[in-house]
Parts: sequence; structure tokens; C-alpha cells
Amino acid sequence: MDHIAPNFHETELEFGRVRDVDGTAVTIEATHLSRKLDNTEYAVELGAFVLIAAQKSDLIASVSAIRLVEGPDQNKSLVEKRIVTCTLVGFLKNGSVFERGIERYPTVGCSTYLLTETALSFMFSTTKDGVAIGERCQRGGGSEHVRVDRMFGRHTAILGTSGSGKSWTVASLIQSAMASLPHTRILFLDLHDEYRAAFPTKFERLDRKIQHISVQNLQLPYWLLSIDELEELFVSQEHAAPNQSALLRDLIRELKSNHAHNYGLSAEKVTVDTPIYFSFSEFISRIKAKDTEMVAGSTSAGKQGPFFGKLSNLLMRLEARSSDPRFAFLFQTKQPGMLDEFAATLEEFFGIQNDTQLTILDLSGLASDVLSTVVGVITRLCFEYKYWDANPEHLPLTLVLEEAHNYLPRNDSARHRICIERVERVAKEGRKYGVGLLVISQRPSELSETVLSQCANFVVLRLTNPNDQSYVRNLLPDFLSVAVEMLPYLRTGEAVISGEAVEMPTRVRIRPPNPVPRSEDIGYLAAWRAGLPAGYSVNTVLSRWRQRQR
Repeated sequence: MDHIAPNFHETELEFGRVRDVDGTAVTIEATHLSRKLDNTEYAVELGAFVLIAAQKSDLIASVSAIRLVEGPDQNKSLVEKRIVTCTLVGFLKNGSVFERGIERYPTVGCSTYLLTETALSFMFSTTKDGVAIGERCQRGGGSEHVRVDRMFGRHTAILGTSGSGKSWTVASLIQSAMASLPHTRILFLDLHDEYRAAFPTKFERLDRKIQHISVQNLQLPYWLLSIDELEELFVSQEHAAPNQSALLRDLIRELKSNHAHNYGLSAEKVTVDTPIYFSFSEFISRIKAKDTEMVAGSTSAGKQGPFFGKLSNLLMRLEARSSDPRFAFLFQTKQPGMLDEFAATLEEFFGIQNDTQLTILDLSGLASDVLSTVVGVITRLCFEYKYWDANPEHLPLTLVLEEAHNYLPRNDSARHRICIERVERVAKEGRKYGVGLLVISQRPSELSETVLSQCANFVVLRLTNPNDQSYVRNLLPDFLSVAVEMLPYLRTGEAVISGEAVEMPTRVRIRPPNPVPRSEDIGYLAAWRAGLPAGYSVNTVLSRWRQRQR
């Protein structure tokens, strides 16, 4: 620390003495439950951090229970005693630097002190390498900061029921990071177009640039997809012909090999998953030829080939999807020459093309039956690019996965296999290559267990579902049991934060984002009072519906 440590032993803030020590549980007999210092009131309250002045090092504890009990005083008369139960969470190294764990235990009779905002900030705030996220709910607790490297590089889950303030929290966190850091690289997958209002294209307040890419403008060329992803989108496994998968692999590899020289590759180095161009129309023509192929036989007319008449369902699906406007993002191209198309796609995703700090992909217009596959493809492309980047430090990237339970479910994994495999790989290996995840969900108990188990940080807002509460309880430290019991009753925008990004898990009031996302509840009262606005037109809505443009 390069600033002067505060006084952790303010006489006016002494509130009791240790009465009993049982492992990490410490019982304090309090003489006061609130004290004042410089006209500011400090109180013993559930979840608050207090200091225990042990003989060789000061200990930090979290209040877990407060009760009144009857007991004898010095004159053996029955009096009410204030009993405070605390859980030890750390100690002050060299008298001022907080460290988790227990160096030594306190003894009976040790004095205990309430902590000022200055003391808490000195111990817990990481202002040098962090960004502000909100205010601690402890009275006089001050601001809470999160470490950028740990928050965005070690995977974070933001969990809370609908209406708890998840969108508010996500917008506030990203705005705070962008305000402090001029070169953030964040790729945000927005399922409901909620965040356009929170992140305008020209963010004048922060002097930052954001780009919004709608499905209509999304460029994700089909030839960038792996064979598994192509089969997921275009092949119906229920009507697949025998050996159909092997045929598709052979055809795509052959077609890609024909263009290998354009990329400086030899045909022998090309695999079915090498990200180089092949002609989709020629691909369909080859399949048609196989579907009608006659081979040499005992008669001059020959005999039907091994795939004769067996590829009709595949052909219909390929032709239908390649002409379906909902799948246009796979077939529209910016560079007919194709050589630079892959680079242009990634430069747009990463914000390199227009020097933007945040790219928001509005996936609200995407067909529901391809959403999880597209999320999986984008995740894989980001990971593989970072894997092949010689120095991961050059372009650290965070992927924001909103409403993740929709495409990363714990059950029904077969239908979402591609997406789950891709995201779980990033969850397990992304940290080494500079790809972090920010996973947002209102149903943690229904989310991929692998993804959540790899998250180093949890921001938990109000949860009302008992299954979700039970699951989250196992994710958080034991000494936060009081806070966990409060999860159903947290205010909107109030969260319990735990993990490597904070010095100590705590309850925080998230700072309001400016501007806010478009996630507020619909105002029924005002609308039902005022009636339809002037000029309201059903035809206008139908036109947007038909054109799939909001």
C-alpha cells in the first residue's frame, strides 16, 4: 500500500469482547450494537465486517447472528446480554493488508471494533487494478471495486430472477470498465435487443465507440462452419442416409481443396474443417449427382449408385435453408473475392475494423432453431482465433452470453450439443488464451454445470425459485449463509458478490448504469390510463414482423 493505513482501533468504535471461540465461529458479548464516530453511525448488523484485536494480528470476521439472552451480571442478577456470533474470514498482515484465511485464533477477552468506510476501503478495495461496481450494503461500507483481470478473464456468472436487475448490473459493470479502460474488447450476444439503449453507437459520456450488428447485417459465411456445425444446421439425422456423414465430409474437403492455392495452402494440408471457401451451389450439385448416380452394372444401363434416391431429404433441406431469409447471414458476403472475408468477420467481432470497444450482436431476429448453433459457432471462432494467436496478451476478449440457460441447458443437451461443447471448452481452457466469459442467467439450476463450475466469480441478485437458491447456496462460501438466506428478499439492483475479483464476498448495491438498458417492466398503469398513442398502426408492426426488422 502506498497510502497511510487508517486507525483500525478507534476507541469510539469498540463494541464488545470475545466470549467464546469455536473453530471459525467467535462469540462476542457486545456492550453496544451501534457507535458513532465523526457524526457517522456504525452498527453491528448481519453480514457486516468487524475487527477482533488479537494479540499478534488483527482478525476480520463477518457477523452471522445477533441475539439477546438472559444471563447473570457481576452481582448475579439476571440481565439481558447482547450476543454477537461471527465467522472468521481473514486477518491483517503487517497490521493493514487484508489476507483471506486464519493465521491464528483470537483468545477470550479480545476487544472488538466496528470498521469505518476508510478502513473497509483500505482493506478490500482494489482501486488500482479494478473498477467500481457499487456501494457495500454495510452501513458506512463505502464503494466496492472488482479486479478487471479476475472479473473479465476468469469467467463470471451474473445470476438473478427476472426483474432482479441483471441487465442493470451487466450494463453498469461494462460501462464502468469502458469508462476506465479505453481499449476494451467485448463481444456481447444480446438475445432481446435490450442493450442498445444502454450502449449508444456514439457513447459521448464515455467518449467510446460501440457497434451494433443486427441479424440482417451479420456476416457468418457458411464455409467458416465446422462439419459438425454444418450437419447441425442442414442435416436431419432422422432422415439421414447410411454413410451420409462420410459423404459430406469427403465432398466438402474436396471442394475446399480446389481453393487451397488461393490461401497459400497445399491440398494435402486441407481438412474438412479448414476455414477456407467452397462453393455451396457446387456442393448441392455434387449431392444431386450422387442422388441420381448410376454406376457400372451387369447391364448396359448400369445400376443405381450407393446413394441413389437416398439424398432427397438432404437436398430439400439444403435448398430450403439456403434460400430462407432467416438464414441469409450464412450466405451474404461483403467481399466476392472471399480471401479477406474471414478476416473482415473477425475484425468486426473484435472491434478492430472500426476501433470500437464493444460489439453487440443483436440476435433477437434469429430463428430459434438455429440460435444455439450460431452461439456455438461464434464462440468457437473466437476461441480458435485466440488459440492460434501467438501472444494472447495482444487482444484479451470477453464474451457476454445473455440468457445463457436458453442455449446452455443442463438437460436437453442433445439438442444444444454443439453450443454446449463450444462454450464448455472456453470455460475450461479460455483463460489460458485470453477468452473470458460473462454468463448471464435467471435459472442457474438449469444452466450447464460445467460452465458454472468454471466461473471464478458470482454476482447473485434476487432469486425466488427454491431450486435456484439451493444451487447457488453450494456455490458461495459458508460465511455468506446469512446473505444467501436473504436472496429472495434482495432489492432490485442489490447483489451478493463472491469470487477472485473481490477481496471479500459481500452484499453490494449496484451503481445505476447511465444510460439504462431497455429492460424495465412495461408500464401497464400508464398505458391503460392514457390509451393508444396518436398514429399507432397495426400495419406498421406487421411490416416489421414480415421484414424481421424491429
